[in-house]
Amino acid sequence: MNRGNFFELFKVLCQYDPEIKQRLDELPANAKMMSPDSQNDLLETAASLQSKKIRAELHAQADTYYAILAEYKGHSKKELIAVCVRYIFNGNLRERAVGFVATDHMTSSGIANKILEVLEPLQLDPELCVGFSFDGAAVTSGGRAGVQVLLEKTFPHAVYVRCHSHRLNLVLSTASKVATFFDVINLLHHFMTGANRHAQFLQIQKELHPNKPCLEPVRSTDIRWSSKSESVSRVLTLYDVILKTLSEFAEGSGQTKIEEESLLQHIQRKRFIFLLVAFSKLFNASDFATKAPSVSVTDCVHMIEGLK
Repeated sequence: MNRGNFFELFKVLCQYDPEIKQRLDELPANAKMMSPDSQNDLLETAASLQSKKIRAELHAQADTYYAILAEYKGHSKKELIAVCVRYIFNGNLRERAVGFVATDHMTSSGIANKILEVLEPLQLDPELCVGFSFDGAAVTSGGRAGVQVLLEKTFPHAVYVRCHSHRLNLVLSTASKVATFFDVINLLHHFMTGANRHAQFLQIQKELHPNKPCLEPVRSTDIRWSSKSESVSRVLTLYDVILKTLSEFAEGSGQTKIEEESLLQHIQRKRFIFLLVAFSKLFNASDFATKAPSVSVTDCVHMIEGLK
């Protein structure tokens, strides 16, 4: 029934915009302009219009200073680079994504060239670039041949600032490595999201908390600090549901029974419960530092000092 995101979004738009629905209905059956090629053309046009809008804002006033932000990650066997531009327009801070492209060369020169390629249509004055921010990987932060060094040749006045959110994530993740505790948290996530167990987990939730929406377990990862906070909070909130679900499956037989009994023993230990509550309190105190909206540097300093 789901014909894909593009068609389904059009269906939603038609419910709220009579003009779109009328134009769509008036098209002949053999020329609905909904083929994959047409969809790509529409998306390219939308991207082009957005790019023109961003360029217009950057050139609306003389001497509009800007900064470049970039991030790269692997996904679906492709290396992808996201590029953003940060600037002030009409007194308000703007942070706009201007490109998301794949690259075959994850070298410093390959990444730098892709960033320049994405920025070229914006026709920016290199002299007005005041800085760029990437994560702290060697390929970007290297002092001799990193991306930041190569880009300084084009943007002579830019100051490289290593992503402070990324640095904070690394510090907090390293500091929170209580291996057995977070291993159990992720084992609970894996168990509760299993095909035949997930339905039972949701059913028990409805029985124990009939007036509340069903919640899903969250997996803890080292690269995203907030996932640790969410995973711990979710286990604490659903502790009674998890206990009952594990108890029911532990009454079965075979390998599954052994796994359930082991998890059940782990989460009922005083040490696990203590860490669950302690980390929950710690995360409640530190969450604001990783989720705070854009604030000034001085406010950031005060926030971090307060957190420490």
